[in-house]
Amino acid sequence: LVNGQFGFDVLSFPVSLLIVAVPVFSWLFLRLKNAEVRDPSLALDASKRRSTQVIQIVMFMVCFFTLIGFVGTVMASMSGALSTSLVKIVLDVLSILVVAGGVLFYYWRDEHKSK
Repeated sequence: LVNGQFGFDVLSFPVSLLIVAVPVFSWLFLRLKNAEVRDPSLALDASKRRSTQVIQIVMFMVCFFTLIGFVGTVMASMSGALSTSLVKIVLDVLSILVVAGGVLFYYWRDEHKSK
């Protein structure tokens, strides 16, 4: 069930995006990790630190505004102004928080582990 529809035509774009993006990003990620294993000084490179800090800020903002939107939606639901299912909204918020929170946690842990 995606956006209230059941057909495969709704899933065609997200599935094709995953089929293409996951192998490409996995290859790039593994290549970077192998380079860091061979040369540990790459982990402390200033450009890598800046990029991971930007990613952390963006993921924090995604989590923060997702939670703000969720609280607003719950308040709208309590007032009776919500027309969609609260369960669907909770599942959407959980999926966003798991992905964005996981990315935030990974980069935060990686940055603090190298110190």
